[in-house]
Order: sequence, then C-alpha cells, then structure tokens
Amino acid sequence: MRRATLLLAFLLIFTALFAQLNILSVDTSTFPLINMKISGEEATASSIQVYDNGELAKLKSFSMDSLEDRKPLDIVFVIDNSGTMGVKIASVKEKVASIAAEMEKNGYDLRFAVLGFGTTINHEFIDSKGSHFTTSVEELQKRLSEVLSYVGGADECQIRALYTAAGYDFRKNAGKVLILITDEDSYQNATNDSFYSGLMEKISKKRLNVFILHQDPDDRYYEIAKQSGGKAFKFGKDDFEKAFDELFIMRKFTSSMSFFLPCSYPTLKAGELHELRVKNLFTASEATTTIKVPEKSKTSLKIFEIDHSRFPEIHLKISLNTYDQTLYEDGIMVYESEKKINDISIMALSRKINAPVDIVFVLDTTASMINEIRAMVNNLITFTEILESSGLDARIGLITFGDELRSRYDLTDNFIKIKKVLEAQYATGGGDVPEASLDAIMGISDLTFRKNAQKIAIVITDAAPHYKGDSTDFSKYSVDEVREFLLKNRITFILVGPEKAMEFQNLRKDVPGRFIEISYARVRDFGTILSSIAKEITSQYEIIYKSPDPITPGERRVHVGYGIVGDSTVYSILPPIDFEINSLVARPFIVEPGETVELRCTTYPDNLLEFDWQVEAGNIVEKWDNKAIWQLPEKEGSYIATVTVKSAKFVKKAEVVVMVCKNPCRH
Repeated sequence: MRRATLLLAFLLIFTALFAQLNILSVDTSTFPLINMKISGEEATASSIQVYDNGELAKLKSFSMDSLEDRKPLDIVFVIDNSGTMGVKIASVKEKVASIAAEMEKNGYDLRFAVLGFGTTINHEFIDSKGSHFTTSVEELQKRLSEVLSYVGGADECQIRALYTAAGYDFRKNAGKVLILITDEDSYQNATNDSFYSGLMEKISKKRLNVFILHQDPDDRYYEIAKQSGGKAFKFGKDDFEKAFDELFIMRKFTSSMSFFLPCSYPTLKAGELHELRVKNLFTASEATTTIKVPEKSKTSLKIFEIDHSRFPEIHLKISLNTYDQTLYEDGIMVYESEKKINDISIMALSRKINAPVDIVFVLDTTASMINEIRAMVNNLITFTEILESSGLDARIGLITFGDELRSRYDLTDNFIKIKKVLEAQYATGGGDVPEASLDAIMGISDLTFRKNAQKIAIVITDAAPHYKGDSTDFSKYSVDEVREFLLKNRITFILVGPEKAMEFQNLRKDVPGRFIEISYARVRDFGTILSSIAKEITSQYEIIYKSPDPITPGERRVHVGYGIVGDSTVYSILPPIDFEINSLVARPFIVEPGETVELRCTTYPDNLLEFDWQVEAGNIVEKWDNKAIWQLPEKEGSYIATVTVKSAKFVKKAEVVVMVCKNPCRH
C-alpha cells in the first residue's frame, strides 16, 4: 500500500506537467510584448486571461500549437537518495519507461538526466560526448539503479542540487524541466542558503520549469515552483487517488500567446518582479509564474508636441524609436494625472498623407562652433533625405546668432538653398562665454510657419544664454518668457548644448523635445547626432485621446510609456467662468411610440463643461458632449428630458418636452 501511494505521489508531478494548465515558458526578449507557452488544457483566445500582479493584461495573439510545433523536452530528475528514499526511487525507475513511451507517442522529443544527492551531491552522469542527457530509457533506468545503491545521508542539499542541475547542457530550443523528489525540507543544510538566490537567477535566465514533490513543509519549494511556472506538492496519504487516471489526458493541448503588461512607464520599474497568473475560464484552472522586468531598453521615447486647443480632446506627437527592433503600437500607454487612458487613437505620421513638419535650425556661429558649422554643411542633405524618405512634408529654416541675432532665413523646401546659406556662414566672435540664444529662439516668431505644421526648433550651441537681468544688454528676454513662447506656440525644442547651463535646464522644463550634451555630440561625431535627430523626427506617432477630467482647471501631467521607457509633459486648463444655457431642443419634438429624437444643448461659452442627461421614460442610447439620442417609450404621452450642465464652479439645468403619439397627432 505504501509503495502504491508513493508511486501515485510521483505520478502527480507528471499530472501537473501534463494534465492541467501549466506555464511551459515565458519569453521577455521582445518586451514590452511578452510571449508565453502553456499546456495541459484546451483553450481559446476568449477563454484565456493573463493577470499581472492582479491586473488584466492585454492579449495580442493566441493560438493552439499543432503537434509539429512542440518543442523538444529535456527533463532532469533531481533525487534525494538518502536512505529513506529507496522505495520512492524504485517507483520512479519502475514507471519511467511507460511514461517515456506515452510522451513519445504524443510527439515529444525527450532527453533525460539524473542527479542524486544526500548531504552533498554524490551522483552525476556524463556520457562519452560530455552530455548530462541521454535519449535512452534503458540508460535512464540504469542511472536510477545506481542512485539507489547509495545508502545513508542526512540534512540534504536540495537547493544546491537544483542549482547544479540548472547548469546542465539543455538544448537551446527545448522545454527545460527539473523534477526534485525529496522527503525533507531544505533548511537543515546551511549550504542551501548560499545557492538559493543563484538558483532563482538561473531559473529566470534559462526559463526553467521546476516541479517539486516533498514531504516536509518548506516555503522555498513553493517560491521556486511559483517563479518557474512549475508546481510543488506535499506528500499525503490520500492526495493522489485520481492521479493515475488523469495522467497525460490533456498533454496533447499546448498553446502559444503574446500579451502586454497592463502598465508601463512611469508605473513600471526596471528590474522589478511581476507575478503572472494565467486563468482558463473554461475550466477555472490557473497557473502562476514570476518574471523580471528587463533592466535596460534600446527603445527611446520623447514627447515632441502636446496640443490641447481642442480640449477635452488632446493631441500628442511622440517620437518612438526601437532602433531596428519591432515596434508594437499596442504597447504604447498614456496616463493623465496618474489615470490610465484606455481609449487612445495612434497613427504613425509617416502613414499620414503629406504630414507637414517645419524645422528651424538655431545655430551658434561663434568661433568655438566652427566644427559644428562644417558638420551641418556636410550632413544637411543626409538629414533632409531621411525626412523625405519617411513621407514627411518637410521645410527647413535657419537662424544664426552670437552675442546678437546675426541672420534669419525663412522656411523653405529648397534644401540646396539652405545648404548654400550654411556654406556661406563663418565662425567668428563670441567674446564672453554666454550668447544671445534666447533672442535667437524668439526670432522664430518672424518665420512663416504653415498653419497645420508641426514646429521644431533645433538649437545648437556650446554656451549658456544671455538673459534679461544678467547685468548685460545682450538679451531682451527672460528664460520664463522664452519657455512660455515655446509652450504657447507648441514648438518642439531640441537642444544640443551644455548640460551645466542652469538657464537651459529651466527652459526645457516640461517643454516637449530632447536634450543632447554637446560634448557628447562632439565625441560621437556631429553628423551621426544629426542623423539620429532626423530618425527621431521620422519615427513619430500622433496620439489622440479625451481627457478623463473635462472640467477641473489647473495643470495636467501627461505620461506616455512603452515598457520601461517614457516621457512626461504638462498642459494647463484655465479656471472656468460662468456660463449660460442658451437652449435645449429636441428634434423632432413629436414622435411615434419607440422612435428616437436628438437632444442638443447650446451654451455660452461652450468649453470646460460636462453634460449629464436624464429622461423621464425610455433610454438615452447614445451621448457625446452636448448631444444625446433619446429612444422614447412605446406608451403615448408627454415626457421630459433634463440636462445638467456642470463646470468646476457652476451647475445649471434645463428641460425639454417630447410628445409620443400615433401618426394623427403630427397633422
């Protein structure tokens, strides 16, 4: 009886592996898109849900794998071969042949390894080719017999043994499974403590599944199984009665899926651990694992422009460059005032017909900038070719400065002309260190921008700016005045300049754009920096969303995230003034039973208001801002619709009556 119970205990591991929902692997290499493979149950895209720390993730793809899609499987038996484990090991040896035969019948390419341990690791097996694995079931049984030959031992090194097995020569494309069988906890041997964190790292790096069958309580076993997507089971007399009948029933079902975590910058932190839980709604079964958010990302994201002129509709332009990796637009997330925006519209500007962009170079032409001027001349055509190849309708202008505003050339699509203008520039003067860059930026206002164009200013200087009140007469403007000018005119500000200039740090605050330290640009090659700026401009997306708060005045902070990278900016809503409801009308105002009417409320002014619709009978079937569609009841009579209009300070109401009757009442 005891032998049968132990055999069923062993079989339960394979039930967990092959007869219920199980996470086979998790791949974060395309983060923020995560790829996962599950097995054990039939599932569909509508039945599978993935939760990240309890929050539902966004499923991008799901498919059941065919038999041909199944990966090879490498299984390592990590066996406690102390004296009390003899019967259990014999059970393993007895059943592995039938288990292997059944798995191979179901299309699996199997390899096996065995590691035996007691107080220390005492049985490892390596063949003549240097591999720990064998494809021979007979060889596997032979290794298990040798493990059986060891008698004695106490205070076993379970964690160290798993750590050693995790370093075996697994096939790169194989499912990697460790099966620990032990009747004691891991705390009795201090060696285990020093290997625990390293084991966890190997599990994450190699994507190992660990299954543990144990007798004594041990919370570390459950943590290991949880992080790896495996299972941990404790021995018991009556735990395994149905295990044999369930063995392999569901293994023919394996599925692949991909999804995005439901959060991104700024709530997503590099290096943090996230618990993923997969649930099958058909069967109510679940499986969990833990992933580590990548520490670094090659992706860059910058907010180039924010337009709230059509508030509560907000328009953002962002630059999102994955540097030759695949970009998944579904992974872009927007937050306003820490609230996630669920309904956003995203379009690459390169897909927009004749997407216009007006770019002004604001160039310091003092003596210290001679190399940058030459680099501008040599690389301007490459810069414009990158813009044109992306489908953007680009124009370029030029402003030069030293201690004074030196020249201004209006925006043009004749890039050869701009290049000749640059060739005619010469680096001279400078005197004191600061230059009149603020006045040059303000000179942008005299250029003829297209009404619907995105405006970008690229300022290149190696000096801090003169400013109003700096004890000189070189500048007429303060930093705050120039910052307000950039924000008001929605000008994207790209600065290649000195990082230590406090004035530039204040100028850049919350202004969409990018900063590049000029000493870095000089080391890297200025032409390369110009090309990278052009690529950022051409890798732009337009995002449109509605503010979740259409009435509260004040500053709003907007975050855009893609995985662990992102950017933030702010916009402000002015305090509300009093308003009046001019009219509330229903068209038509006499209808047949069950028909619909359009309700429209007009106000002055008509912004920063919220409309709430209530009807005496029937239903509001659709509503947007100051309009609503009202479906009237089937019963004849007169009915009242009420609109409540709110601003941050004021609440006002209006009513309208609609008659419901049969056709004669319309004549």
